[in-house]
Amino acid sequence: MKSPVIRRGTLLVIALILLYILVFSVFTIGRYARYNATGWDLGIFTQLTWNASQGRPLQNTLAEHDTMLAIHAPYITVILAPLMWLWADPRLMLIAQSVILGLGAWPIARLAGRTFREGWIPPLFAALWVLYPALGWMNRWDFHEIAPAATFFAFAFDAADRRAWRETDIWLILALLCKEEIGLNVAFFGLYMWLRYDRPRLPCLMWLFSGTAWFVIHAFVVFPNLRGADNGLPIHANRYNWLIHGTPRGIWDYLTGPDLGRKLGYLFKILAPLAFVPLIVPPVLLPALPTIGLNLLSSYGQQFNIYMHYQAPVIPTLIVAAMFGAANLRDRIQRRSWRFVPKTRIMPVIGGVLLLASLGMWLAINPLWGDPGDSAIFGWDSGAHLNALREVEDLIPPDACVVADNNIEPVYSVRRETYVLGARGTGPVGDGDGCAYMIVDLGDNRHDDFTIGEEVACFQFWSGKRTPIYFRDTVVVLHWEGDSTVPPVSADPDAWQQMSDYCAAYGAAPGAD
Repeated sequence: MKSPVIRRGTLLVIALILLYILVFSVFTIGRYARYNATGWDLGIFTQLTWNASQGRPLQNTLAEHDTMLAIHAPYITVILAPLMWLWADPRLMLIAQSVILGLGAWPIARLAGRTFREGWIPPLFAALWVLYPALGWMNRWDFHEIAPAATFFAFAFDAADRRAWRETDIWLILALLCKEEIGLNVAFFGLYMWLRYDRPRLPCLMWLFSGTAWFVIHAFVVFPNLRGADNGLPIHANRYNWLIHGTPRGIWDYLTGPDLGRKLGYLFKILAPLAFVPLIVPPVLLPALPTIGLNLLSSYGQQFNIYMHYQAPVIPTLIVAAMFGAANLRDRIQRRSWRFVPKTRIMPVIGGVLLLASLGMWLAINPLWGDPGDSAIFGWDSGAHLNALREVEDLIPPDACVVADNNIEPVYSVRRETYVLGARGTGPVGDGDGCAYMIVDLGDNRHDDFTIGEEVACFQFWSGKRTPIYFRDTVVVLHWEGDSTVPPVSADPDAWQQMSDYCAAYGAAPGAD
């Protein structure tokens, strides 16, 4: 029978999980409702998951290629597809992500319960999980295929500690299905099991080689071939051009250049919430090393910060390392018999330091109202013209093709054909020529990520390709008139006049300076 302390601890862990799920479900849905979610990436993964539920796995019209396997390997969208049979809506993806990430606290708490005798420690590490800033920021920014890997690795760590190898393998397989680069983390997890738990060498080597092969085959065979890349490299290899094509002098200049300070700041942000305790047990960090290495070698600034989705495999590894590091530190102090720290006070002191570090960093860079700097990941910020945008939702047919601003597109992502304005380049393709409806918030330029929406909308209007059928509060809906494949829609005279006035003032009229 469990003691009252353990029972209370279990209830507290459950309460922390439920609170996390509630807070981030409400927050991310509120962010979506304020038109601050984005087509890149909530729209992409919503459409991928919905398409999979309709028998079109890994197909989309939002990313750089219709076949997502030319870019990434998000097989997890196929696993999640049945959810779309219950509610085909982007908000379902946000709730599912919050639930999955919140549940990661459970295996962390179980592992803590076996590592320490004190009943209050499992809730402490569950709290470290839900308060970890990088986890919250990953949850805040849309939905990403790699996010569930954080929880899958947490369960894998717990199962490996119990020597439940079949269960461990299942969690590692699920992690592999999230993204191609997870293969490297799984490969290093094989080394971790061998070194820490003395798992038989053969299965560990199998994970080492199969995980590496998973990454190599996808990145250097599947992706470039489906994309028709002449260089045989994945699309994101350009983030490492300084290393791939750089001269020794150029490499040295980059390594000592402005990004060095930002990368040191990145290391601080992932380690400080855990008071740097993970560094006490370096071997436990093995599964995170591929991701940390890729992030530090990248020249893409968003990859070496904590505000996006690039830390998924790092999060569980660091928290587990903090757990084992705390146990290691306790044992060292006990062996030294320091009189000024009674043995009964050692863990409360270590736990207090961990909790204070976590709370301090959460308050400093928390994902609910924190500032993501140049990442432009808006929370409940105002800027979109909501009344007009919500009227437009009732105007657009459910099956019609839509091309829209990056923050408008997610609302229209559950359909076969939908585009983010400019995401596929400039000109007719990027402008969505032939797509029935174009929706642009001319007064909200926070999400001009790929092109300037005002310029495109005015060009389409003046060129006669599209006619305005709605205009309110700078939100315009333009209907395609370029060919007979799209049924004509009568222009709204007021919308036409307002669009004409706006574009003339903007300077996009024919012959304007």
